[in-house]
Amino acid sequence: MANATILLIDDEEGFREIVKTKLLALHFAVVEAKNGKEALIKARETKPDFIVSDVAMPEMDGISMVREMKKDPVLKSIGVVLFSSYVDDRAENHATEKVEAIKEGALDVLPKTADLDKLIQGVVTNYENQRSIEG
Repeated sequence: MANATILLIDDEEGFREIVKTKLLALHFAVVEAKNGKEALIKARETKPDFIVSDVAMPEMDGISMVREMKKDPVLKSIGVVLFSSYVDDRAENHATEKVEAIKEGALDVLPKTADLDKLIQGVVTNYENQRSIEG
């Protein structure tokens, strides 16, 4: 995982800082953005290895960001995992959101839970799965 760069997107600075700290501890480099619009710019500038984003954000939400990324020849191959504040995987809203996000090109939608270690493990698992597919 060393030297892999993750673009982390969330409009909540405190949450971003906590997740960033955990990713840094796993030897990822982290670039931050506060919404999907800013993330598209930073992704083009930094070409991260992987993207982790909140779904609900001002200016451009995570699903719209994924939709735009998949149209861009430079960004379309970057894996994206979204996280959502719907904490229950069985919640109807989360299920609908997850289906839409995956249809647009996201690899997964993880619950944004109080158990951040579970969220980080989901991010790492998705990243490693993408890397093994790429060869």
